[in-house]
Amino acid sequence: MVIDSSVVLEIEAKNATSSATRHQDPLPRLELNRKHRLTKDLTQKWKISPRQNRTPFFFHVSNETGQQCPANSIDQGFQFQRLPIEIQFEVFKMCDQPTLFQLMRTCSSIRPEASRLFWSNKDVWYECSFLWLEYEGAKTGPALHCPDFAKNVQQVEIKVDGKTHPCPGLFEQDDSPIHEDDDDILCFHRRLLATTEQIRFFWSSFKRVFPSCRRVIFDQRSQACCLDSYIEVISERPPTIDCLVSTWPCRVSASNRRRAKKVLWTFKPCDPTWYALSGSWENNLVVMPPKLFRGIMGNFQHQLYLDDRIWNERAALRMLRLRRHEWFYHRERGPQLETSEKWGIECPNPDCDLFFECIGQWTQHACETSHDLDYSQKPLRYLDISGFPGDWEATLRLISEDLLKVEVLIRRQDIKNYLLHLGHAANEAITFQAMQQQFDTDPIYAHETSARTSLLAQDWASSWLKSPEEVIEKHSDWLDKDFLHSISERWSRLVSPEKGV
Repeated sequence: MVIDSSVVLEIEAKNATSSATRHQDPLPRLELNRKHRLTKDLTQKWKISPRQNRTPFFFHVSNETGQQCPANSIDQGFQFQRLPIEIQFEVFKMCDQPTLFQLMRTCSSIRPEASRLFWSNKDVWYECSFLWLEYEGAKTGPALHCPDFAKNVQQVEIKVDGKTHPCPGLFEQDDSPIHEDDDDILCFHRRLLATTEQIRFFWSSFKRVFPSCRRVIFDQRSQACCLDSYIEVISERPPTIDCLVSTWPCRVSASNRRRAKKVLWTFKPCDPTWYALSGSWENNLVVMPPKLFRGIMGNFQHQLYLDDRIWNERAALRMLRLRRHEWFYHRERGPQLETSEKWGIECPNPDCDLFFECIGQWTQHACETSHDLDYSQKPLRYLDISGFPGDWEATLRLISEDLLKVEVLIRRQDIKNYLLHLGHAANEAITFQAMQQQFDTDPIYAHETSARTSLLAQDWASSWLKSPEEVIEKHSDWLDKDFLHSISERWSRLVSPEKGV
């Protein structure tokens, strides 16, 4: 069964914006018409095997090809519901996630079983940022995901560290790196910070947000030496939740002959011992759909959601380009070199003299250090792509061009939001009063703290309480100069004494 992509897009749009904003936002219409974009099917065709697939929910439940089955190929007289219930259940078990998602919105006799299989899929893990959970408890105001959707999620991955999804209230990182097992792999010790009371508060808040959750993974960039930090956290977990820990090295150097791989661990209190469940763990991570963005805070959070979506797609495109070039060099160009010639990829950064001989090492090194962004000193040998199939490079270029069009629209929307809030910036008291009213009356924007002390309001102030000069500098590469100049004129009228502002 194939899903009409326009139907799925409309479902996401209902959660993304109010009906008034949805008709004004050009991004969904552009996304629907994008012919060149990153998909899981595309990366598989290019023999890319990422450590982790991170997929927005919209694409997770969408058909990759978008092709419909011919109407004459379907037996219109066949009545599925007349089959014995046992056979129906066996058919449901063979359905993929997009098909089950479609069946969940059919008749009442099919919906329960399709819904049960969809949510209980053990190959799908949902990602969520937990910074807000520690400061706001179970109040989901700062979160971007839909709270009603989260109530059905059964598997969640918690990012313990990292720049985008930190969980700093439970752990802290020791700044002194160590080397694991005499390999040239860097990792960091991690110490438990929270008290028993704080850990119990964390789990009680977690259960209120994810009442159906059955399994949790704590994901960290470290090695097995840090596992004992999780013992108390796992011991205080609710009895209905199984806890796992995934570890992987922070950085791989050229002297290490093996690739860094994620390992999944489980703890058995009866021993007590840690057991590795898999030697190489690659999970399918899904980003939950957004909540309904409305009001002054919803307008701002919608912009945060779009920015995050573009940033992740650009990062994925860069990863895809690196891995594709590296794979081509090792599999196609490498065997053609002279046997006496040193075979591998030399880092182009002038301050880095590493040389990578194993496939996968250069890509990871580049993503962790951004050394692929400097070709001025030493050209990368793998960029000699004579014989490189032209359609691969052309496809990457088309994907990048389509993504640029979407990014320009997002920047235009950002500047429009700034224009709408110029008056609020001139009178902060009115703005924070409106925020507090939304915090008090709108359940999906509820906060534990007041408007002025909330993390969301602080982000809003740092983004939109700016001078026109700062905004012009930020968007100078994206928007028309005359349009940006009009911001200064409007700001001058707002703050002039004659206007009484």
